[in-house]
Order: sequence, then structure tokens, then C-alpha cells
Amino acid sequence: MTMQTSSVDSTGAAAGDLVVVIVLDGGTAGDARLARSLVGQTGSLEGISVVAVVTEGSADASAPVLEMLRGGPLPCVVVEASAGPLAARNAALDALAEREAAAGWVIFPDCQDEFAPEALAALRSAVSRSTAAAALVRPGKVHASGVVGDPSREIGPFAAQSDLVDLEVRAEPVASSLRRVALRTDVTGELRFDERLAAGFADQAFFVRYMLAARDRTITLVRGAAQVRSSRVTVPDLRARFAQPAAFTTVLREGHLATLAAAAGTSGAAPVWVQQLVLHDLSLYLVSDESLSPNMNAEMHHVADEFHGLVEQIVAATDDHVLDSLEPKTFTLDRRIALRRGYRGERWSESPVVLEAIDRRRHLVRLAYRYTGEAPVEELLLDGVVGMPVHAKTRVVVYAGRVLLRERIVWVSSESAIVVRLDGRDVPVSRARAPFTRTVWEPAATQRAFAGSRQPRRDVAVGDVLRRLLTPGWWGARLVRTLARTGPARRRYGGSWVLIDRVDAAHDNAEHLFKHLLRERPDVRAWFALERGSADWKRLKSEGTKSLLAYGSVRWKLVCMNASHVVSSQAGPYVYNPAALRPVGTPSWRFVFLQHGVIATDLSRWLNRRAFDLFLTSTYDEFASIAGEGSMYRFTTREIALTGLPRHDRLFRLDREATPGTRRRILVLPTWREYLLGRLRPDGTRELLDDFATTRYATAWHELLADPRLRELARQHDASIAFMPHPNIQPYLDQLDLPADVEVLTYGGNDIQEVLVSAQVVVTDLSSIVFDAAYIGRPVVYYQFDRDEVFGGSHTVRQGYFSYTDDGFGPVVTTLDAAIESVAEIAASGFVGSEEHRARMEAAFPARDEHSCERVILAIERIDVVEPPGTHVTAPDARPNRPTPVA
Repeated sequence: MTMQTSSVDSTGAAAGDLVVVIVLDGGTAGDARLARSLVGQTGSLEGISVVAVVTEGSADASAPVLEMLRGGPLPCVVVEASAGPLAARNAALDALAEREAAAGWVIFPDCQDEFAPEALAALRSAVSRSTAAAALVRPGKVHASGVVGDPSREIGPFAAQSDLVDLEVRAEPVASSLRRVALRTDVTGELRFDERLAAGFADQAFFVRYMLAARDRTITLVRGAAQVRSSRVTVPDLRARFAQPAAFTTVLREGHLATLAAAAGTSGAAPVWVQQLVLHDLSLYLVSDESLSPNMNAEMHHVADEFHGLVEQIVAATDDHVLDSLEPKTFTLDRRIALRRGYRGERWSESPVVLEAIDRRRHLVRLAYRYTGEAPVEELLLDGVVGMPVHAKTRVVVYAGRVLLRERIVWVSSESAIVVRLDGRDVPVSRARAPFTRTVWEPAATQRAFAGSRQPRRDVAVGDVLRRLLTPGWWGARLVRTLARTGPARRRYGGSWVLIDRVDAAHDNAEHLFKHLLRERPDVRAWFALERGSADWKRLKSEGTKSLLAYGSVRWKLVCMNASHVVSSQAGPYVYNPAALRPVGTPSWRFVFLQHGVIATDLSRWLNRRAFDLFLTSTYDEFASIAGEGSMYRFTTREIALTGLPRHDRLFRLDREATPGTRRRILVLPTWREYLLGRLRPDGTRELLDDFATTRYATAWHELLADPRLRELARQHDASIAFMPHPNIQPYLDQLDLPADVEVLTYGGNDIQEVLVSAQVVVTDLSSIVFDAAYIGRPVVYYQFDRDEVFGGSHTVRQGYFSYTDDGFGPVVTTLDAAIESVAEIAASGFVGSEEHRARMEAAFPARDEHSCERVILAIERIDVVEPPGTHVTAPDARPNRPTPVA
């Protein structure tokens, strides 16, 4: 290590001096946000200096930042270190230890942090007077004038009235990172960051060892200094932490467990504040299994057994009362139960049973309770007689491939007196879940319990009333609400079915069902909602389609307020809870989810957040995976119906009517990858990646499309090669440099059903559109050159019940040679594929015909039908999600 001193370097330091360490490492070496805020510091800056650590290979990128720092008001020392932020911090601590200086303070902000202009002066002033072991800077926010304190962030330690927190008295998980924590250099001494914990928990482990080495566990709260992270933590940031298996093994063993053991000493248990620190970090591992976009978990890394074993040890080293006091705002209910009960293997059931929802039209009520271990023996007493639920299932809650708890969901008659008996004992049933309780109420917990609570507002300001009265939108909403209730509006629009695909696009299941209704069911008041002026609006208008609704228009609002059903292929809020309709009122429609395609992957984390009155499926396995016993979805046979997709009717008809010469394409039909999406621009479009052409995705598909062997196959069978990428990939077509004889097709410019009918074989990776191809018997090749990455967290999919190898409609290959060979074998079969794969196509669908729309309409009309007494509807057991494929 070498140390270079700037022309303004301080040669000594006094007690209470403050050193700010800035790490210039790798891709962040050129980030000037922290440096800019350091240069902009004002107030009394005496005794404040900067140590800038430049890691190996970062000299060029960091040069402008160093130049900025040298020109600023703070003395700056430059230190060289090996690569990695932890090695850089250790180099800074080594450098501070070598300086002949009195005891001072050091803080380790991130390069994305910014300080308010007077923050360091305020921090320096506070620590120079403090006798505490550490100091915590107040979180701030970005204001037009710069970084300022954020009154809304009076949370955690800053919710206290005192400016001094003793962790032994008031346990707080204060240091999920050291970004805002100033430490005494005489306590840091020989302490260094554990570089084995590069994947996480290094800051917390260092902080615990530091606080244990200090004379007490007190922290000064510096309210006069404000610091903010200037960019939000993104999904890629979260994925980066879990990108390596060591995050699930080494971090838990050498970080969590070692920290608990070191803090426990001879007392047998670590202090509460240490346990909380560990549990808050451990919670992130479970969050990754709850998030909509899949982050890596231990199962994806094939280290699940070791991971779960380590978590069991961590939970065993944690006190019951600490686990019982995990905050609901931070730890979801499933996560709390998994840690408190599931990992301990307890046999436990939730009390009270929760009365969650009522379906007044069908006279049904939903009850639910969670349990761990062996299922309790359940009896339902309806009007004093043991009865069966009308609809029921047990949902599994899975973390990293292991079932840690289950949720029992039953629908019973709301017309009966209900008693729930578990293991022979009557259990309470409540409209609400049991309130959160804790054994010890710390002051911080008390403050959080009442955070946001306000006294009832007794007076309404005259100005507020006038502003509302003078707002045209308020009057417009009242007028629409009044009109919607009038007799003419109810007679004209009452009982309508509003169908919609996307706001700006149609040509999906809702449009297909809408056209069927116009042809075959004129008794149904069917409307189709779409953005006026969109390409599909113009197309439908040119076709003479009637009953079009301009999305967001007054007429659309009047129809929606009187509609009995909203029917859509999409499940976004613009369908089930449109923002434009909220000021008008709350509609009473039934929401029917037609789906966009067949669900083969695991979408439970997304769809479980939705409420459907009817949710349609197309294959036996899909139906079982969502409604069946042991699935991860909260839906039962009350909501789920097996009907097929409305668009399949036209697809089947087109295929039946096709002439022999229609099938002429070798169709390459890949889906997209999340990592190929550039940053979102303010106008809603995305930036394009400059290096798209060199990505693994682009290289693999270009090699296939340009391969002379594929071209020779096409020539031999009088076929053409067609490429139809996902719409998210279409902006990159110019970068692919495809051969001139490859026919490029787009979803906007071509009819996907006509394209599928024209195919002799479909080559894809994992696109769900191949279920449509299988519906008409087209052979498939799955070219999954990057399946280890796709199912390993780099894309938006999670492995579900469907195995492409065991359930798919064609061979699964991972190399270019195997893909070409598979296409050649299918061509040699006369483009009919193997007998095994044809049998799978036949077995997947209950029917392959042109009557899906009829089945869908029948299912919709049954939504409000009351089941006869004694009805008990069942579904096949769900198959568990498949393990992540091994690379």
C-alpha cells in the first residue's frame, strides 16, 4: 500500500477530528456524487479531512473525482488498495492507524451518498462533545435547495426524545450499513472488515465487534446533519448481493452465526440488539422469495440444504421474545411465522381463524388460517352439523425450495352458523387477524405503534372547501356519478360486460371473446374498451365494429359504473382499479381474468396480490397448479375454471381451413430477457443497450439464424426462415445484422395466429406462445442456451410445475448443434414431431376445438349461481414447482 498526500493534507489531528472515507472502486470509481457534496461543505470545517481509497484498476476512472476533492476545502489523503470495497476500507483503517494522531472519528459513506452542506460541520461538532461509542447521522431527503433533513424520517432511533441511545436499554437495529455511522478510531484499533463477507453483512459484523469493544453501547443521534442516498436501490442491486452461493453459506456461517456467538460470550445468548441486527439481515433472504421479480435464492444456487441448516442454527440462537417482537411493517406475516415456527419444526396453528371475505351473491364466506408442522384435524360445524366446505385448499408457502408453513383456505355457506374445530377444540373466528403483540415494548416500538396516528379532524378549512369547489375535475366526477345513477343510464348500460385487453392494444383474448359475443350472444351488452386513436382502435373502427368505448371517456365511466362484469386478458390496475374511475365511485362489477396465455412458470407472488371473481385456465396441469391442493396460489375452485383461451377458437379454425401450402416457415420465436431492458426514460420509452449485439442472447439467436445448415434444411423442404422476436426485443433488430433471406416478423405488423398456422416447426426458448402452437399440433424445439441464467434470477420467471424436458412439446437443447439437429429430425418426420411429444399435446388440453368462447361465457354466467346444499368442489393436487435446472 502506498499513500499519497495532497498539497492540503493535514499532518496531525486533534481529539474529535473527523475523517470521511471515500472508496473509489471498480464501476463506481467515477461516481462524483459523494465527492461533489464533500467539496460543497460549508460551516466550520476545521478538523475534518478525507481519505480517498483508490483500488487496483480504478486509477483512470477515479482521476476526475480525485481532482475535484483536491480542489475542495477538505484536506485529502489518497490511499491505494487492492480491489474490493472491504479491502479499500481496511486500507483506510491501516492508514489511519499509521498516523500519529489523537483519538478521532471515521465514517464510511457510499459513493452514492450526499451530505447536506453543513452536515459534516454539524457532525464534527457533535462528536467532539460526545462521550458515546458511535454517532448516527440523520437520514435526509433531496430538496430543490439540496440535501436537507427529513422530518418524515423521525423513525427508528430518531423517534426517541433523547439524543443518546443505549442499545443495552433500547435495542435498535441501527446499522444495516455503516453509511451513516461515525466510529471512534481508538476503538477501531486492530478491527478490520471481514473480506469473506463481501456478499453481505460485513458492515453489521464490524459494527457488532466495534460496539462490543467499546466501553459502552451508546450512540449519539446527530439531528443537525443530514445525509441521503441519492439513488434508489434497484432490483439489479438486490440481485448483486445474492449472485454468488457464498451469500447463502459463508455469510450466514461466518457472518450471522459467528456474530451471534461472539456477542453471546458466556451468557448463552447475544444481546437483543445483536439478534435484531442478524434477523433483519436474514430477512432479506426471505424477501427474495416474496418479491415479484425473482432474486437469486439458495435453491437456485443448489445450496438449499446447507442454507436451511444454517438458518435453523441462527433461529435456535435467537430468543423467543425477539422472534415474537418482529415488526409487521418489516417482516411479513409469512416471514414471521417461517422464522418463529417453521424453522423450529413446531406444530402450530393460527388463532383466531380469520373471516377474510364474503361473496354475497353466491352466499359464501372465506375463512383462512396458517399452520406449521402436521395439519390440524379440521371439522366445520354448519348449523351444528359437521359439513364439508364448498371450495377448499391448502396453500404452501415456500422459501428457497422448502415448505415452511401452509395456509388453509375454505369457502363455506354464509347462510349457516359456523363453528371451526381444530384438533377437537373449538377455535375463535374473527373478522380480523390477531393484533400484533410483543413481550417487551421498547420505547421505539411504542413510537412506531402510534406512528401516523392523528387526532380526528374537527374543522375543515374554508380554503380547502373553496379549492375543491373551484376544481373542474371534482365537479366533473360528481356529474358523472350522478348521471350514472339515473334511470336512462341504468337502462342503457346496466348489466354491461366491459372487455379490455391493454389500454393501447387489443388482438388478445378479450377482443376474441368480444367478437364472439357480438356474433353469437346479442343478448349480452358487450363493450370493448380501448384507447381512442390507437392502432387497434383504428383497425376495429375500419372493420365496422360497434360498441367501442374510448378508455377514460365519460361514456366509458358511465358504462363501467353500471357494468356487471369487467373481462380482461390482463390483471393490471388499469383494468381492475382504473385511476380515472376512482373519483367517480366504486363499481360493483365482477372481475374476470381471461389470461394472456397459459401459465407454465410460477406467478403466484404476483397474482396472489390480486382478487378475481373468475380466473380462467387452459390445461389440466395449469388448472391444478393454481386451484389444486398444495399449490402456491391462494385461489380455489371458486375462482378457477378450466375453459381454454378465447383466441384458441379462431386459431383452431384458421388451422382447419389452411391449405396444404400454408405451412412453409421455420419459425424462430424467442421471448425476451429482463437484463436487455435499458433504463426507463421520462417519456416511458427505454434506452437501448449499446452492447446488445455482443450479449449471449443476441449471439445465440444470430448464430442460429445465420447457420448454413438451417438454411439448407429450409431449401430442402421448400421453407423460409422467419424470425419473430418478443416486442421488447424489436428495437434491437437493426443491431442483429440478420441474413437478408431471414423474414423478420413483428407482433404489430403480423397476425400471430396466421404466423403460427404458417409454421412447420417453432423454435423458441421458453415463450408461452408455444402452447398455442401445441394447440394446433405444431412441433416445437426449445433452444435454452441460457436456462441456468433465466431460472437463476436474471429474468422475471421462476420455475413452476412445468418441466420443459418432461412436459414440453418438443426436444430441449442447450447448444447450437443440438438445435439444428432437432429441427432436422422434425423435418425428417414430415414436420409432425415425435409420437411422445404429440401425445403430450393431446394430453395437455381437455379439448382442442373452437368452443372455448362458449365455455368461457358459461363460466362467467355461473359466477353468481348459488351452489346447491352439500356441494363440495375439488381439484387435482398441484405438482410442486420443479427444481432449478443445473447448468
